Amino acid sequence: MTEKEIKKIVSETVDDLMEKKQIVQDGELTYRFMALRLQKHFNCFRNEKIDNAMRTILNDPYFETIPMFYRDNMTITAIAVTLCCDRATVTRNKKRLVLDLYNKCYEN
Repeated sequence: MTEKEIKKIVSETVDDLMEKKQIVQDGELTYRFMALRLQKHFNCFRNEKIDNAMRTILNDPYFETIPMFYRDNMTITAIAVTLCCDRATVTRNKKRLVLDLYNKCYEN
């Protein structure tokens, strides 16, 4: 079994445990968990749940912060310049969207 196959199995196992509410997260831990999932999603492990959740937030005015940060590896400052807003606005809305995606993926 390859390292990639093992990581995929572990990822699916964690997803399953979270769906069954056997792993409970809150606050900052939830945000960091989902941020890591998004990073993996955009870089190597596509996840259908995340794809579906992302479709539900496409119309959010700050949606682009997610792919800019996790896919394109842009800094908060670069995103703020691109979107013509300040860093605090980008940070606040990125966090809001990450937590929203978590809820759509794991709270249903």
